[in-house]
Amino acid sequence: MLKRGEILSPYAGALAAAAMCLTTRVMAQDATPATPAASVDQGGQLEEITVTAQRRAESAQSVPIAIAAVSGDKLEQMEITDTTQLSAFVPGLNISRANVGAVPFLRGIGNVSATPGNEAAVGTYIDEVYHPAAGGSNYAFNDIAQIEVLKGPQGTLFGRNAAGGVISVTTRDPTQTPEANVEVGYANYNTWSASMYGSTPVTDKLAADISLYGYDQGTPWGHNLFDGTEAYLNTDLAARSKWVYRPDDDTKVTFIANIEHVRNDTASAAALIPGFTSLGGYQHVGGFYDINSNFDPYGETDNYDFTLKAQHDFTWATVKSITAFLSSHWTGIIENDASPANIQEAQLNSQDKTTTQEFQIASPGSSKIVWIGGLYLFIDDSSEYPFRQYGTVAAKYPGDTLETYTNQYTQSYAAYGQATTPLFRDDTHLTLGLRYTDDNRHFIGHQSTIEGTIFNPGDQTESNGAVTYRFALDHQFTDSILGYVSYNRGFKSGNFNANSPTVAPTKPEFLNAYELGLKSDLLDERLRINAATYLYNFQDLQVQQQLITGTLQTNAAAAKYYGVDLDVTAVVTSAFSIQASMNAEDAYYVSFPDATFNYPAANGLGMVSHAADAAGYDIPYAERFSASLNAVYKFSTAWSAVLTGAYHDGFHFDTQGLVAQPSYWIANGSVTWTAPSGKLRVKLWGDNLFKAEYFAQKQVSAPGLTYSPAPPQTYGVKVFYQL
Repeated sequence: MLKRGEILSPYAGALAAAAMCLTTRVMAQDATPATPAASVDQGGQLEEITVTAQRRAESAQSVPIAIAAVSGDKLEQMEITDTTQLSAFVPGLNISRANVGAVPFLRGIGNVSATPGNEAAVGTYIDEVYHPAAGGSNYAFNDIAQIEVLKGPQGTLFGRNAAGGVISVTTRDPTQTPEANVEVGYANYNTWSASMYGSTPVTDKLAADISLYGYDQGTPWGHNLFDGTEAYLNTDLAARSKWVYRPDDDTKVTFIANIEHVRNDTASAAALIPGFTSLGGYQHVGGFYDINSNFDPYGETDNYDFTLKAQHDFTWATVKSITAFLSSHWTGIIENDASPANIQEAQLNSQDKTTTQEFQIASPGSSKIVWIGGLYLFIDDSSEYPFRQYGTVAAKYPGDTLETYTNQYTQSYAAYGQATTPLFRDDTHLTLGLRYTDDNRHFIGHQSTIEGTIFNPGDQTESNGAVTYRFALDHQFTDSILGYVSYNRGFKSGNFNANSPTVAPTKPEFLNAYELGLKSDLLDERLRINAATYLYNFQDLQVQQQLITGTLQTNAAAAKYYGVDLDVTAVVTSAFSIQASMNAEDAYYVSFPDATFNYPAANGLGMVSHAADAAGYDIPYAERFSASLNAVYKFSTAWSAVLTGAYHDGFHFDTQGLVAQPSYWIANGSVTWTAPSGKLRVKLWGDNLFKAEYFAQKQVSAPGLTYSPAPPQTYGVKVFYQL
């Protein structure tokens, strides 16, 4: 537990100071024209990468936003197969598990709740479509063109619930050139994986592709010592198709369909933290990946997505329409007491259906003033039918079973605009953005036991209207060095507690974010140095309180974050490149008078709680220091090796710091052989090579302190063939 007055780790402070010193030195240099970089070209220079961080295609190094952009090739090199693994490459990004969902935290900002209708504070976009459900935010596929992590509030162009930032996934477009490839892999834990991607012309104006992906873990990480059954099994089956119609050079129509089934037991299964005695008198038994439960915990998600996009380039503007329908249904058993006792378990049966419509108009490529505007409609229908709690602590009602039925219907309307104009001279630009959002929520819910309804508050409504805005000033000091300063106002809408209809809804949270940044490409486009420092002030920060009877979403009064990002990419030789990144941050509550604190009961069994002032305490999930290192070496045209290492300084999962993530190292590596034809590749890979035992989740409840482990060491072989 850390309170104010305790400084950042010495190495975090040193690196932050080094970043500022480096910024000063770089700004004094002159270099060749800037080229954005993500990978190495054949000439030994950093290749240019294009991003859509401002809803238009432009050079990453010209955008006054801190961005981590990872190409599909880079993801394949590092053996990153889904968005949850990005945290190994992007310091400051922590993707936690919450029941069956994946919940992102960026620069310490996030929302661990996965209840229906409670959207994340870091928005996930796939092909320009917002995915609000926690169960649908984890994207695993073989057709990714690029992933962009946009740091800081993106409320003007991406919406109300992007206060922490945005993870934007772009998939490949089919082309008129036929293409097909397959990949088959086998790994420890008797795990098979297979994928296929094919693209073909249908007519001279229509092209289509299909992507198939499968992953099946046959042997569990651990066992349930209560009955000898399996613990922690994961499967993923998905199919996706994209159709692109181009009737002329100025028109593009795209249709996308996606279906996915995921089983992931992480965060559904749990074990007692060693050294703690539960309410039922149990202690931890077995290994790190073993559980001891009278239930068979699991989590499953089924996702269906359909998107239709139409775009036309007029001489005076580009007009675009984006229509999407998404459905996410998740079920499972959650083991909260982590023991054979029937004290506290839960059964999920939840669904989230979302319809979005966006109309967008943007300036033509010839415009000196670059502008964009749009209208956005968001309709979300989320339900618990029911959320069922078992056990004496969870219910305290006849039959020890409490069923919660809820439905939250949300309609949100927004209008936005942003413009960037030269200011006095062509090397200085001013960006101004504005968005108005009107959220309206209708909520119904009741709770019942075997004896009938015990609580029915009737219909409830809540409306939130807010204005978010952006100001950025950037200056091109030389052809290769850009500096910028920005202010962003972020907003996350309020929300009802779907699992606790007796509780009042949360209020909206607001964020004032200030950022100073630098982007540079140096040494004949062989060295890139990007740095940013930021200050965040939160009002009514939404937090998840860990009560002894479950979790509750509420508001803290105020919070402050400040930190620094540093990214360095270097081409050492034409065969060897390296990228190093870090984030150092301090985040704490300025005011939180009614926080829930939990302590071991006086008799040594279970936990008790009471309210206390958490002012000065660190924000949960806000990591003080994290860093990553990625090195790629090509021994020859046939052989190459990749090593990715990450260090995490740790954080805590609850307000008072009772359950924490200790510091840990993690390393992934691979060696690839490519046949002379280029059509065949064989890869030997390994993840978590140091066998780090770290946590996907820790929780505090009345029965005890519990944890769910993150993945163990895995390794295997993959064979890729281009047909």
